[in-house]
Amino acid sequence: MCSPDWKPGFAIVTACLRSLGKLVDNWLNIVLVVIEHIVGRVTVVCTQTATVGDVWDRVEDLFETKGVPLKVVGMSDSMLAVADGSSTAFHSLVNGTSTVWALGVFPFPINPLFGVAAVKYGKVFDADAARPQ
Repeated sequence: MCSPDWKPGFAIVTACLRSLGKLVDNWLNIVLVVIEHIVGRVTVVCTQTATVGDVWDRVEDLFETKGVPLKVVGMSDSMLAVADGSSTAFHSLVNGTSTVWALGVFPFPINPLFGVAAVKYGKVFDADAARPQ
């Protein structure tokens, strides 16, 4: 007897519902910020949050080789890594100030112009505030 495989269908529906939930959550966050701005009680100031460019500038100053191309690699929804082919800096986007440096982590120097694959920070996501599942 043949029975249909329901697992792929359930996985697709689950992923769609999870994405829809994130969409609604993000829109509710924006609505809250707009209402706070209209009322005059601003709790989120975007100038205080570090941008990827700020992280890029801080990382470029710390890495030992100057003028080397850097690559930004997304680790999760709330964490990114900047690599120069020799060292890596992991930056959390949640609080905007948490950067973990991993100097000399590549076993041999690589050229970031060829691309850098998403690297695994650790088996325990202790530095990632979102803790991906």
